[in-house]
Amino acid sequence: MIPPDSSATEGTPDGEVGAKKPQAEKEVAVRQVVVHGLLDECDVRPPVVFGQLVDACVASAECLLHEGPESRTLDGCPACGESRVDEAFRRHGYTYLHCPSCWSLFASPRPTGRQYRWYLEDSPAAQFRRSTAYLREIEPRARELAAHRAVWLSEFVGAAKSSTSESAGENGAIVQIEPRAGFLAEELAAMGAGEQVLVSPRFPLDPESAGGSKTTSGNGREHAGGNRNGSGPGNGSQGGGPTGTLAGCRICPALEELDDESCQLSTAFETLEYQADPSGMLRQVHRVLRAGGHLMLTTRSASGFDIQTLWQHADIFPLEHINLFSVEGMQARLQSLGFEVLEISTPGMLDLQVVRRVARQHPELPLPRFFRYLLEHRGLSAADSFQEFLQQQRLSSYMRVLAKKKG
Repeated sequence: MIPPDSSATEGTPDGEVGAKKPQAEKEVAVRQVVVHGLLDECDVRPPVVFGQLVDACVASAECLLHEGPESRTLDGCPACGESRVDEAFRRHGYTYLHCPSCWSLFASPRPTGRQYRWYLEDSPAAQFRRSTAYLREIEPRARELAAHRAVWLSEFVGAAKSSTSESAGENGAIVQIEPRAGFLAEELAAMGAGEQVLVSPRFPLDPESAGGSKTTSGNGREHAGGNRNGSGPGNGSQGGGPTGTLAGCRICPALEELDDESCQLSTAFETLEYQADPSGMLRQVHRVLRAGGHLMLTTRSASGFDIQTLWQHADIFPLEHINLFSVEGMQARLQSLGFEVLEISTPGMLDLQVVRRVARQHPELPLPRFFRYLLEHRGLSAADSFQEFLQQQRLSSYMRVLAKKKG
């Protein structure tokens, strides 16, 4: 059994249409995993610091609403390409649309690229994420999650190393897209995974902790690692710290700076949901992967129980959650870009806990009577069985995906 990831929260316009429309009657013919055990929401989202994070993110997103009319409107669903979409609800001043074809959710209009850079790099939300207090608070869970993910990745890193007499580095780099901590890089280095590249890391960097810490792309430009504003606490070269050590990693400012077919493996953990252009990101991943290379990603899913049940009251907020692909929408988008989808799982463990918490906070919510009864009159065994059912049927809101570049 593969260890569980958490139902963690961490949020396209390309105007592209033409992705194959999902068929409601067809099953998703790919692998899935189901996890067992108990996980408490407070362990994943410490209430105080998580509440502070949400407040900082919402305040930053609302700042952009007051800048004026600068925004981008999508032509259709960023997942399946359907042009006919319906308004779902408004959240913190942002309009969320619903795709009637694949049932994905997304925000449109949305900020421009310039505004997104401010949000991710200089906004109150970005500053809070870089704060030592926040990093220290999330460190234990982040380290645990990195260890689980390293086990998942090890199967494919090991396959690449054993399939040829070449070294892991000669098979291509392992690329992490916008990681929020360096713990996974530590785990992979301990495994002897080979060359690692961190693309636009979202945590404070000390250039001395990233060995070499410069990436030169095929266009000849050289890029130094380090925090964007040149400040912030370092990771330390020994013993970790709140974000981990990065010895031996290269830092790259954008996927566009990497050479074609230069990577064996790419990860995008809790990244897709806040991309201004999610299809553009996936297209760049496809470009930099070698034939047969793998993409591993996790993200929130609109087809999950808590989001479908709570809808506008769900734990989603701009700009952290502006792309919520359904299971069907994810498969459609990846296939349209030239990926073979090997696994789509929803191993989330918190859906029912989230619904219970929100229902207690808002007793006026019109929840179906069955769910009210389940939440109020059935115990832990029933809740655990129901959550396992959601995993088995890919109906949790935490989605895990493994895809391979064809060729």
